[in-house]
Amino acid sequence: MTVHASRLPNGFAALIAEAKRRMRQRRSLALLLIVLVGLGVGLTFGLRSPSGGPGVPRPLTSSVRAGDLRVSVPEGFYRYAIYGGHMVGTPAPVVGYVLTDFALPAKVKADRLLARWSVPGDSGPPATRVALMLAPGRTIGPERLHLPLTVNQDWDHQRFNSGAIGSRFGFLRFHNADYQVMYWSGPAAPANDRAAILRALESIRPAR
Repeated sequence: MTVHASRLPNGFAALIAEAKRRMRQRRSLALLLIVLVGLGVGLTFGLRSPSGGPGVPRPLTSSVRAGDLRVSVPEGFYRYAIYGGHMVGTPAPVVGYVLTDFALPAKVKADRLLARWSVPGDSGPPATRVALMLAPGRTIGPERLHLPLTVNQDWDHQRFNSGAIGSRFGFLRFHNADYQVMYWSGPAAPANDRAAILRALESIRPAR
Protein backbone atom coordinates (compact mmCIF):
# COMPACT_ATOMS: atom_id res chain seq x y z
CA MET A 1 0.00 0.00 0.00
CA THR A 2 1.29 3.43 -0.91
CA VAL A 3 1.26 6.11 1.77
CA HIS A 4 1.33 9.72 0.51
CA ALA A 5 3.64 12.20 2.20
CA SER A 6 0.69 14.49 2.96
CA ARG A 7 -0.75 11.83 5.27
CA LEU A 8 2.49 11.41 7.26
CA PRO A 9 3.44 13.39 10.34
CA ASN A 10 5.31 16.61 9.58
CA GLY A 11 8.62 15.19 10.89
CA PHE A 12 8.58 12.18 8.58
CA ALA A 13 7.55 14.28 5.59
CA ALA A 14 10.50 16.62 6.18
CA LEU A 15 12.92 13.65 6.42
CA ILE A 16 11.62 12.17 3.19
CA ALA A 17 11.95 15.52 1.40
CA GLU A 18 15.50 15.92 2.70
CA ALA A 19 16.41 12.39 1.56
CA LYS A 20 15.06 13.09 -1.93
CA ARG A 21 17.01 16.35 -2.08
CA ARG A 22 20.27 14.62 -1.13
CA MET A 23 19.64 11.86 -3.70
CA ARG A 24 19.20 14.47 -6.43
CA GLN A 25 22.47 16.10 -5.34
CA ARG A 26 24.34 12.79 -5.50
CA ARG A 27 22.97 12.07 -8.96
CA SER A 28 23.99 15.54 -10.15
CA LEU A 29 27.53 15.11 -8.76
CA ALA A 30 27.84 11.66 -10.34
CA LEU A 31 26.73 13.04 -13.71
CA LEU A 32 29.20 15.92 -13.38
CA LEU A 33 32.05 13.51 -12.63
CA ILE A 34 31.19 11.41 -15.69
CA VAL A 35 31.21 14.51 -17.89
CA LEU A 36 34.56 15.71 -16.46
CA VAL A 37 36.19 12.29 -16.89
CA GLY A 38 34.95 12.07 -20.48
CA LEU A 39 36.22 15.57 -21.20
CA GLY A 40 39.64 14.72 -19.76
CA VAL A 41 39.95 11.58 -21.88
CA GLY A 42 38.88 13.48 -24.98
CA LEU A 43 41.48 16.18 -24.40
CA THR A 44 44.20 13.59 -23.78
CA PHE A 45 43.65 11.98 -27.17
CA GLY A 46 42.84 15.23 -28.95
CA LEU A 47 46.15 16.84 -27.95
CA ARG A 48 48.21 13.93 -29.30
CA SER A 49 49.00 15.18 -32.78
CA PRO A 50 50.25 12.75 -35.44
CA SER A 51 53.72 14.30 -35.29
CA GLY A 52 53.85 13.63 -31.56
CA GLY A 53 54.32 15.83 -28.54
CA PRO A 54 57.23 15.62 -26.11
CA GLY A 55 58.09 11.99 -25.54
CA VAL A 56 55.50 10.71 -28.05
CA PRO A 57 57.26 8.67 -30.77
CA ARG A 58 56.83 9.93 -34.34
CA PRO A 59 55.46 7.23 -36.65
CA LEU A 60 57.46 6.15 -39.70
CA THR A 61 55.06 7.04 -42.49
CA SER A 62 56.97 6.56 -45.76
CA SER A 63 60.35 5.57 -47.15
CA VAL A 64 62.94 6.74 -49.66
CA ARG A 65 65.47 4.79 -51.68
CA ALA A 66 69.24 5.12 -51.94
CA GLY A 67 70.66 2.61 -54.39
CA ASP A 68 69.60 -0.87 -53.31
CA LEU A 69 68.75 0.26 -49.78
CA ARG A 70 65.66 1.94 -48.36
CA VAL A 71 65.17 4.06 -45.23
CA SER A 72 61.91 5.00 -43.48
CA VAL A 73 61.03 8.69 -42.98
CA PRO A 74 59.61 9.85 -39.62
CA GLU A 75 56.42 11.87 -39.92
CA GLY A 76 57.08 15.61 -39.98
CA PHE A 77 60.75 15.24 -40.97
CA TYR A 78 62.31 16.94 -43.98
CA ARG A 79 63.85 14.80 -46.70
CA TYR A 80 66.57 16.29 -48.87
CA ALA A 81 67.77 14.50 -51.98
CA ILE A 82 71.45 13.96 -52.74
CA TYR A 83 72.20 14.07 -56.47
CA GLY A 84 74.86 12.14 -58.34
CA GLY A 85 76.85 13.04 -61.42
CA HIS A 86 75.18 13.25 -64.80
CA MET A 87 75.86 13.84 -68.45
CA VAL A 88 75.26 17.24 -70.02
CA GLY A 89 71.64 17.63 -71.02
CA THR A 90 70.31 15.00 -68.63
CA PRO A 91 68.89 15.56 -65.15
CA ALA A 92 71.04 14.58 -62.19
CA PRO A 93 69.84 11.32 -60.61
CA VAL A 94 68.87 11.12 -56.96
CA VAL A 95 71.33 8.76 -55.28
CA GLY A 96 70.65 9.32 -51.58
CA TYR A 97 68.80 11.28 -48.92
CA VAL A 98 69.24 13.30 -45.77
CA LEU A 99 66.44 13.05 -43.20
CA THR A 100 66.31 15.75 -40.55
CA ASP A 101 64.03 17.75 -38.26
CA PHE A 102 65.15 21.19 -39.45
CA ALA A 103 64.61 23.21 -42.59
CA LEU A 104 67.75 24.04 -44.55
CA PRO A 105 68.41 27.61 -45.67
CA ALA A 106 67.72 28.31 -49.33
CA LYS A 107 70.35 27.08 -51.80
CA VAL A 108 72.16 25.04 -49.12
CA LYS A 109 72.68 21.41 -50.09
CA ALA A 110 72.16 18.94 -47.28
CA ASP A 111 75.20 16.76 -48.01
CA ARG A 112 77.53 19.78 -48.05
CA LEU A 113 76.11 21.07 -44.79
CA LEU A 114 76.66 17.67 -43.17
CA ALA A 115 80.21 17.60 -44.50
CA ARG A 116 80.89 20.91 -42.72
CA TRP A 117 79.70 19.36 -39.47
CA SER A 118 82.59 16.89 -39.72
CA VAL A 119 85.38 19.45 -40.10
CA PRO A 120 87.79 19.24 -37.12
CA GLY A 121 87.91 22.49 -35.21
CA ASP A 122 84.33 23.41 -36.06
CA SER A 123 81.66 23.70 -33.37
CA GLY A 124 80.00 20.55 -34.64
CA PRO A 125 76.36 19.81 -35.48
CA PRO A 126 73.59 21.61 -33.57
CA ALA A 127 72.76 20.05 -30.21
CA THR A 128 69.04 20.63 -30.72
CA ARG A 129 68.73 18.80 -34.06
CA VAL A 130 68.91 15.29 -35.48
CA ALA A 131 69.87 14.03 -38.94
CA LEU A 132 70.52 10.85 -40.91
CA MET A 133 72.21 10.54 -44.29
CA LEU A 134 72.23 7.45 -46.51
CA ALA A 135 73.91 7.49 -49.92
CA PRO A 136 76.10 5.31 -52.14
CA GLY A 137 79.68 6.46 -52.00
CA ARG A 138 83.25 5.35 -52.36
CA THR A 139 84.61 3.88 -49.17
CA ILE A 140 87.29 6.06 -47.53
CA GLY A 141 87.58 3.99 -44.39
CA PRO A 142 87.08 0.45 -43.09
CA GLU A 143 83.67 -1.09 -43.64
CA ARG A 144 82.73 -1.52 -40.00
CA LEU A 145 78.97 -1.24 -40.37
CA HIS A 146 76.49 -3.95 -41.30
CA LEU A 147 72.74 -4.43 -41.60
CA PRO A 148 70.71 -4.10 -39.48
CA LEU A 149 72.31 -0.85 -38.35
CA THR A 150 72.43 0.15 -34.66
CA VAL A 151 74.21 2.90 -32.74
CA ASN A 152 76.26 0.23 -30.95
CA GLN A 153 78.26 -0.70 -34.05
CA ASP A 154 81.82 0.47 -34.67
CA TRP A 155 81.17 4.01 -35.93
CA ASP A 156 83.79 6.67 -36.62
CA HIS A 157 83.36 10.19 -35.25
CA GLN A 158 85.15 13.51 -34.88
CA ARG A 159 85.87 15.36 -31.63
CA PHE A 160 85.63 19.15 -31.84
CA ASN A 161 87.43 21.97 -30.07
CA SER A 162 84.54 22.26 -27.66
CA GLY A 163 85.21 18.69 -26.56
CA ALA A 164 81.90 17.46 -27.98
CA ILE A 165 81.73 14.37 -30.13
CA GLY A 166 80.32 15.06 -33.58
CA SER A 167 78.13 12.94 -35.77
CA ARG A 168 78.74 9.24 -36.24
CA PHE A 169 79.66 8.05 -39.73
CA GLY A 170 80.71 4.86 -41.39
CA PHE A 171 80.58 2.63 -44.45
CA LEU A 172 78.97 -0.65 -45.39
CA ARG A 173 78.83 -2.85 -48.47
CA PHE A 174 75.62 -4.25 -49.94
CA HIS A 175 75.17 -5.99 -53.30
CA ASN A 176 78.80 -5.16 -54.20
CA ALA A 177 78.16 -1.44 -53.70
CA ASP A 178 79.56 0.87 -51.02
CA TYR A 179 77.29 3.07 -48.90
CA GLN A 180 78.05 5.88 -46.51
CA VAL A 181 75.89 6.56 -43.47
CA MET A 182 75.93 9.61 -41.20
CA TYR A 183 73.92 9.69 -37.97
CA TRP A 184 73.47 12.62 -35.58
CA SER A 185 71.21 12.81 -32.54
CA GLY A 186 71.70 16.09 -30.69
CA PRO A 187 71.74 15.71 -26.89
CA ALA A 188 69.33 18.67 -26.51
CA ALA A 189 66.98 17.62 -29.34
CA PRO A 190 63.36 16.75 -28.46
CA ALA A 191 63.00 13.22 -27.14
CA ASN A 192 60.54 12.21 -29.87
CA ASP A 193 62.92 13.43 -32.61
CA ARG A 194 65.83 11.50 -31.07
CA ALA A 195 63.70 8.37 -30.91
CA ALA A 196 62.49 8.92 -34.49
CA ILE A 197 65.96 9.30 -36.02
CA LEU A 198 67.14 6.16 -34.20
CA ARG A 199 64.17 4.24 -35.57
CA ALA A 200 64.95 5.57 -39.04
CA LEU A 201 68.56 4.38 -38.71
CA GLU A 202 67.46 0.93 -37.64
CA SER A 203 64.89 0.83 -40.49
CA ILE A 204 67.55 0.86 -43.24
CA ARG A 205 66.97 -2.33 -45.21
CA PRO A 206 67.24 -3.83 -48.70
CA ALA A 207 64.92 -2.17 -51.20
CA ARG A 208 62.26 -4.43 -52.70
